[in-house]
Amino acid sequence: MTHLPGPGGDPAPGVCSTPARAASTSPGPSAPGVLDPALIGVWTNVDDTLELSLLKDGRAFVVNTRPGAGGVVGGEPGIWQIQDHKVAFQWLVSGTERETYEVSGEQMTFAGWMHLRRTESEASSTYSQRSAAAGAEARTWQEHYPVGPAIVTAVKDDPHPDRVCAGAKVYAGEGLDVEDLTILTAYSTDPYQVVHEYKTFQATEFVLLPNGRYNHTVVLPKGLDTNLQPTYDTTVTWGQYAVQPGPALEGDAVIFTGDGGGSETVKVLSGRRYMYQPSSDILYRNQHPKPGP
Repeated sequence: MTHLPGPGGDPAPGVCSTPARAASTSPGPSAPGVLDPALIGVWTNVDDTLELSLLKDGRAFVVNTRPGAGGVVGGEPGIWQIQDHKVAFQWLVSGTERETYEVSGEQMTFAGWMHLRRTESEASSTYSQRSAAAGAEARTWQEHYPVGPAIVTAVKDDPHPDRVCAGAKVYAGEGLDVEDLTILTAYSTDPYQVVHEYKTFQATEFVLLPNGRYNHTVVLPKGLDTNLQPTYDTTVTWGQYAVQPGPALEGDAVIFTGDGGGSETVKVLSGRRYMYQPSSDILYRNQHPKPGP
């Protein structure tokens, strides 16, 4: 979890850079690297909750419906290649993944423990179907979070509501709220030298408002109070943002400019359900998703 980088000093009100293409998890067009022909095809696990399509041109698609995998992106395209005797993926939303594999005929041991079977020897048809479905779903979700011109209005606790990117496009309607939350196990020693285990959390959130402003909240665990309840340090910073809309699946480029200086370009992906921040390598999730399409 990081604050926006950059030098100090206040930027001039209403001044923003044009959003550049963000450093992204998107695979994009790419020449295939070293591939293992033994991996080409469609692979599924024993209960059909994981499907992995690997094409001979280096494209890939994964569908993950495993129970308890709520933090996992359900389906996304990517690219694959072999690196250091492992299969390496660059997924559109989830980013980089590298796993061990061992193939014996139509069976594969993946990541050292998962048993997959090849259900199709050629993956092009399945890849096309899954990609088309993912694109259609992303377009439906994207419509729930429209982009439009900023409407300057005051917001509670905003120190500089007039500082907006002149002529910028922003997330209209209810805006966009994305968060990363991590549950932690911590320990505390009482005056009698007894060690107590307790649960706490750390979180960071970006709220992108329809007036062209955003706030960035970071909550970090501090310890326990006298009643043995967790305490936290909370920091809130403000700034302005601008959106460069992109295709529904591949996402938008969004540039943040902090009131205290510094800027960063991020990607809002897959129907505006996720935000990837390169500086922290955090994938944020939309906290107010509309009802499923």
